[in-house]
Amino acid sequence: IGDWTTVDGKQVRILGFNHDELGDQNVYGGTNTYAGISFEYTDPVISDAKAINSTSTNLGGWGACELRGTLNSTIYDSLENKAYIKEVNKQYIEIYNNADSVTISQDKVWLLSCSEIWNNGRDGQPYGYAIASEGEQYKYYKNIDPNSNNNNSMIVKKKGAYEQYWSIRSPYYNSASLFSRVTSTGYCGYTRGNAINEIFPGFSI
Repeated sequence: IGDWTTVDGKQVRILGFNHDELGDQNVYGGTNTYAGISFEYTDPVISDAKAINSTSTNLGGWGACELRGTLNSTIYDSLENKAYIKEVNKQYIEIYNNADSVTISQDKVWLLSCSEIWNNGRDGQPYGYAIASEGEQYKYYKNIDPNSNNNNSMIVKKKGAYEQYWSIRSPYYNSASLFSRVTSTGYCGYTRGNAINEIFPGFSI
């Protein structure tokens, strides 16, 4: 957990083992529930920071995000290790203020969620600014035990020498316009759907 390797010259970090549920449980040639290893990029995968949606909205959640389409097509197609990447089930909040609206998408490349990073929340929410869980906390983040209300250098990501705001897939619980994000100092913040943030996605093999 936490070890590094590189993909297309970009650093990726091991988040956990046997964590993400496979979309196709026969993909390894037998019946398996989980992908073997899950990673996250610690270098941004898109050369210029990008918005989750071109309009200021989180309606439909991650499943309706324009960025989801880009990551699972253009970005996935460009990866040198795409033959090894497994499609996994990712939970997401479809309606920003409805805890019962959690549903599942199948993704090869995806943004992390609040609950996959933090085990506590803000403003009375259970996980960061998300109204519900969108997957279990990864072992890497569980070991760090970050607080969504506080700065934490262990979850800060950089582009070159500079700390970055980075996008996550959880909608902000109190607005149809906003998504949660990780701030440049490592706590949970929020941003418009069409605001520009760096993209550090995850994938599983």
